[in-house]
Amino acid sequence: MRLSCAIALILALPGCDYALGYDDVTFLHGDAAAAPVATDPPPAPDPDPSEPDSATQPQEDSAPPSQQDAAPPPEQDAEPPSQETLVRNEILAVANAEVGYCSNDARPYMLAQPGLWCWDFVDWVYEQAGKNLGMSLPSPDDTKKIWSKSPPAGWLPEGGDLIKYWIQHYGLVETSSPDGKHLTTIEGNYNDCVVKVDRARSEVNWFGSLDGLW
Repeated sequence: MRLSCAIALILALPGCDYALGYDDVTFLHGDAAAAPVATDPPPAPDPDPSEPDSATQPQEDSAPPSQQDAAPPPEQDAEPPSQETLVRNEILAVANAEVGYCSNDARPYMLAQPGLWCWDFVDWVYEQAGKNLGMSLPSPDDTKKIWSKSPPAGWLPEGGDLIKYWIQHYGLVETSSPDGKHLTTIEGNYNDCVVKVDRARSEVNWFGSLDGLW
C-alpha cells in the first residue's frame, strides 16, 4: 500500500489521500495512522452590548446626592454679653492685673491710707474698670447689700461683687462654688499685698452685689 501510494504520488494517480509535510509525506489513508492536526482556539465571543462594562462604568459615591450637595447650616450668631457681664469681667480684669503688688510698690490705691487700703483698692478697681469701658460705674458704697446669712432665695455671689468680712476688711469676689459656701477672692492689703484668697462663706458679713444696677 505504501509503495502504491508512493507511485501514485509520483504519477499523481487518483485514489490516495495525502498531505505534504516539510520533511516527509504524511499519509492520511490506508493503514497509516492519521496524525492530529493542530487548530487555532476559537475566537472569544463578542461582548453583549446589553451588559454594562464594569471597567468603564463610573464609580458612584456611597453618599446620596442629597447629602453630598447639602450646604452646612449657617452658624448662629452668639448673643452679645449683657452690660452687667461686661462690667463684671472688666472689674476682674483690672483686679487680676494688680495681683502681686505690695505696699512698697506705691500703687495709687495704697497712698491715701497707708496700711489701711483694702477699701481703697476695691474703689480704685471699680473706677478704673468704668474708665476702660467708657462709663461711670457706681461706687462700692452704691452696691446692693446682701447679708451673707440671709440672702434672697437662690442668690449666689458673682465675680466683681464687694465683700465685707466680719472684721474690718474688704475684698472682691472672683468666683463662687455652686453651693455658694466657698469663694475665691481678690483682696488688697492682705499681708500688705494684693492677693487671691480662698474663703469660706461663713467669714463674710455681707456682700455688695452688682445685680440690677444696669
